[in-house]
Amino acid sequence: MFPKAGNTGAFSRRVFAASIPPAGAVVDASAGAGRHTMVAAHAVGPRGQVLAFEPEPASYRALRANVREHGFEDRVTALPLRLAAWARLHLLNSFPPDTQVDLVKLAIEGGDVNALHAIDGALALSPSARLFVDCNPAELARAGSSAAALLVELRELGFHSRVIEEIHGELSPAGTWLSEAAGPVQLFCERADGRRRFARRARPGRIGARADAGV
Repeated sequence: MFPKAGNTGAFSRRVFAASIPPAGAVVDASAGAGRHTMVAAHAVGPRGQVLAFEPEPASYRALRANVREHGFEDRVTALPLRLAAWARLHLLNSFPPDTQVDLVKLAIEGGDVNALHAIDGALALSPSARLFVDCNPAELARAGSSAAALLVELRELGFHSRVIEEIHGELSPAGTWLSEAAGPVQLFCERADGRRRFARRARPGRIGARADAGV
């Protein structure tokens, strides 16, 4: 049996931070209180932008408080909504003209797989975009879907998916992981040409430089 993949550990945050370029554009569609939002805001710097979605009221209030506390109001827009309720009409208009989205963080639990379809237009205009996907196989099964179906959806969007394996600090093939995993796992998804670029950026000594800054 494979060990569980951590979804909030140090290696996961290093992978997340290393995926974000300075002055980049990030969508955090499962922001919670803002742990990853703060990492993204630090990584993009004052010339970048982070769009953070959190529909649960208490978590949204905590997210807004964290944005203020860290002084990131200049680069973070926090919205009390689900991404799927917003993206089709407004996502591209939320960034400056001609902006390409660099990273999208999603929580795929049950019906939230619709978020993938909601942003397919934005992804088509952002060929270098990466996805950071929280995947809960049990919730997908209860909604009549599966982790395997999610991987098919991601492949059809042009993404290669790997599991962020926290214990050993590795990115593992998603098919092997999800055939064994019973609990939530975190997927790192990128297009084939982006895999080579990320491998160079993610060499030891570089990947963790910004991971925990501002958190």
